Amino acid sequence: MQGSKAGPTRWRTVAAALAALVSVPATASAQSAAAILATHPRPVVEKLMRDKIVILSSNDPASNGAGTMVVGLVVFEQPRARALRLLSQTARQPEYRPELESVETVQRGDKTAVDEHQMKIMFLQIDYRVRTQYDFEKARISWKIDPAFENDLQDLEGYWELYELDEGRTLGRFGTRVHMGAALPVWLQDYATRKNVPQTMERMRRWVDSNGTYRP
Repeated sequence: MQGSKAGPTRWRTVAAALAALVSVPATASAQSAAAILATHPRPVVEKLMRDKIVILSSNDPASNGAGTMVVGLVVFEQPRARALRLLSQTARQPEYRPELESVETVQRGDKTAVDEHQMKIMFLQIDYRVRTQYDFEKARISWKIDPAFENDLQDLEGYWELYELDEGRTLGRFGTRVHMGAALPVWLQDYATRKNVPQTMERMRRWVDSNGTYRP
């Protein structure tokens, strides 16, 4: 975490960048962290700079009950290339996700990976496979459930988009949706999305900031 003296200086840097980019067309600033921040109200950006994470939405009316999309922003105290490299190491997820009993990589390519997850929530054992796509040029990671596997989850998808911020930091924009399936209780659906995602994102942020040494 940053000390109190660093906060105002960094906020002024971000605020100046926002002011300069407010009038720039979205197509010209699609890869700019400042342009992304400029689309959000100042209180949201201030909260993000203070807390390093902000959940923007946990409601997806278009989902029709097929899971809730949770989206948000994270500030990593790492350069973008390093944050991307850490987040792409999907088999290390149990290091910051205590609910995962194991993650085994069953297939790996230059731009793809398939991992089998074994997760235990309360008294339920949940096994599923995730297919991850890497776009290192655009600093984007996306994932979906592997339909070829007999998954205990009905559906899963998500993404990370990383943007250079300031002073060697990175802005991460994420979205994730989990549909546990109609056979599982409502409280478990709620836990897997609205309640669990903010905690998971905070642990992930600390893990990235520590260069992969943090353990919850």
